[in-house]
Amino acid sequence: MGYAVPADDPTLTVASWYQDSPDVSDRPIAYMQIGPYDERMDVIKQIRSARTMSGLNRAQIASLAGVSASTVTRIESGQMQPTVEMVERLVNAAGFEFEVTLKPKSDPVAVAAARTLLEPGFKATFAYDVTGYLEQWARIGLIDKTGAVTSMRDLAFRAAQSARLAARPGIRYYERTKTWIEAGRAFNEANLEWANTGDSAANRLISFADQIWPVFYVEDVDTAASAAGLVERNGTYGPSISLIPFDGFSESGRWEDDDGMWFADSVQVLIDCYAGTTRMPEQADALADMWDRESLNA
Repeated sequence: MGYAVPADDPTLTVASWYQDSPDVSDRPIAYMQIGPYDERMDVIKQIRSARTMSGLNRAQIASLAGVSASTVTRIESGQMQPTVEMVERLVNAAGFEFEVTLKPKSDPVAVAAARTLLEPGFKATFAYDVTGYLEQWARIGLIDKTGAVTSMRDLAFRAAQSARLAARPGIRYYERTKTWIEAGRAFNEANLEWANTGDSAANRLISFADQIWPVFYVEDVDTAASAAGLVERNGTYGPSISLIPFDGFSESGRWEDDDGMWFADSVQVLIDCYAGTTRMPEQADALADMWDRESLNA
C-alpha cells in the first residue's frame, strides 16, 4: 500500500502508515519505487537502446541471447525485473558491454519526505508519494514504531544522500562574478521569486564557515540568470553560482529578512547543506547542534 501525500495537505500520520502497510522487512529494496522515479527504467532503456542500435527486433535478440521473445517483451515493458546476468546476456547479444557505474542520486521527493516528517506545516504544490522513503528509513531505525522521527540530524543527512545538491534536476552553473547578495538584489529588481540556500543561507542562521558556493532556487532559471547578468559555465568545476528551478518542494516555506533577501526554509537549508560540498555538511552539523541546544534550553 502506497502512502501519497496530497498537495497542500500538511498532515502525514506515519503511525497510520505503519498500521496500514504490510510488513516490509522481507521486501527487496531493488523493487521499491522511490517517489515518482523508478531506477529500473534506466536499465530497461539501456536494453532497448542496445537492441535498436543493433537493428535487432525482440525475437532476434532473444534468439542471440538464448531466451524467449516473451522474456524480452516483459523486460522492455517493465513487467519483469531482469537480473544482472540477464542484462549482460541481452546487451552482449546486441554487441555491447554492460557496465554498472555509480552517479549521485538527486530526488527532490526525498527532501519532501523528510520535511513532511520534520515540519508539521510543510506544504507542497502537488501530490507526492513518500512510501519508498518511509520504508527505507523505517528499516534503519530513523522512524520508530510509533511513527516518530528518532533523530532529526540523521534523517536530514539520509534524505540529503538521496538528493545531492549538485545534481538537482534542472540545476545550472554560472561564473561567480557576483556575490549572493548582489545576485539577490538583481532578482528583486526583476520582481522574481527566489530563495537562497546552502552555505550562505546557513550563515544567515548561524555564522560558521566561508560562503563558497551561492545556490538559489528561482521561479525561472533563464530569466534569473539574465536579470543578474550571469554567464553559464562550460563545466561544473571552479567558482560558481548555481540556479535551481522551483520544484514544488524546495521553495516551500521561503522567508524574507529585513534587508529584502529571501531564504529557503531552515530545514530545507539543513538538508541542502548535508547534500552539499566542501564544508557545507559541517555547517549542517552546526545548525543541528544549535537546534539541539535550543531544544534542551526550552
